[in-house]
Amino acid sequence: MGLLEAERGIRASYYFRDVPSSLDPEVVTALRDAGHEIGFHYESLSQASGNKEKALDLFGASLEKLRDLAEVKTICMHGRPLSPHDNRDLWRGENHALLKERFELSGELYLDLDYRSLAYVSDTGRTWESGGANLRDHVGSEVDVHCEKGEDLLRSFREGRWSRLIFQVHPERWPHSFQGWAGQWMLDSGVNLAKQILRRVR
Repeated sequence: MGLLEAERGIRASYYFRDVPSSLDPEVVTALRDAGHEIGFHYESLSQASGNKEKALDLFGASLEKLRDLAEVKTICMHGRPLSPHDNRDLWRGENHALLKERFELSGELYLDLDYRSLAYVSDTGRTWESGGANLRDHVGSEVDVHCEKGEDLLRSFREGRWSRLIFQVHPERWPHSFQGWAGQWMLDSGVNLAKQILRRVR
């Protein structure tokens, strides 16, 4: 995906979690060399069971691991929907600016961007809609994106429906092989069911 974007002159941002299924050095460096931005998809507060001091230690160690491979200036939280902790809480409040300075970061995407005039399209919850099984991936966009199916989304792109757009996708969700697609579909469906249950319980 990143190489196709680079061939078409598109510079994207790729955010990596510090887990074996995500943090592949060859993939990170290939995307870096293709001209894309590399960012940190952190989940430190969930990993630390809500302990902020421990979370900051985990955050710093993971960030340095990623910085061994590429420059990292921006971060964005991983929703961890089955965790009771919202990872953004690590950055909210009066320490926000101090933490950015401490870790030499320019911003946290969910907290430092004004989304009001941006169309925000995401496949979180395996849907292009913002509701449903999506628990935490919400922004303050005032732009209508309503796309029930992939065909609706493609038509919107071709017609130039949005002048300013953030298109947030999880590439592992859309493998080429039927076997890979079916496996990911089953995993996503199970997680979505769990999220729906958690929404009612919480």
